[in-house]
Amino acid sequence: MKKLLTVILTLALLCTLSLALFACTDPATPGDNTSTMTLVLLDGDYVEEFTVDLDKLASSEQKSKGLLAVLDYLKQTENLTYTADSTGYLTQVNEIKQEGNKYIYLYTSVAKDEDLTQYASSIEYKGKKYSNSGVGAKDMTIEKDCVIIISVIVW
Repeated sequence: MKKLLTVILTLALLCTLSLALFACTDPATPGDNTSTMTLVLLDGDYVEEFTVDLDKLASSEQKSKGLLAVLDYLKQTENLTYTADSTGYLTQVNEIKQEGNKYIYLYTSVAKDEDLTQYASSIEYKGKKYSNSGVGAKDMTIEKDCVIIISVIVW
């Protein structure tokens, strides 16, 4: 009987100690529930990085505009400037602009938007590779944790 009581008390003590280990942690760490994406402007030494709260792009009208919705949001909140033609083709984003044989090129971490043609290329940023987008700015998928890089290509 004494052995059984010792085993039960030991198990109860172990359970109490294991609960005490987790009592001081906050499971709802700030930022865990936020949906963000990253937009990077990259041209040589020029680098600008923006983190966008996707909850701010909640309306279906905005979501249907793809990357243009993100650019519109940053235009209002971060004074980003951009120009695009009526089809959504970007000609300038802040300091990155199309001129001569230099064209704006889009790269993405979203697999379904990657270029799958023989002309596909990639870019490396912060140790990760990103494929060029096979869709235009207004058709790009914007999702949680995605990274979109706006850069240039020379033809």
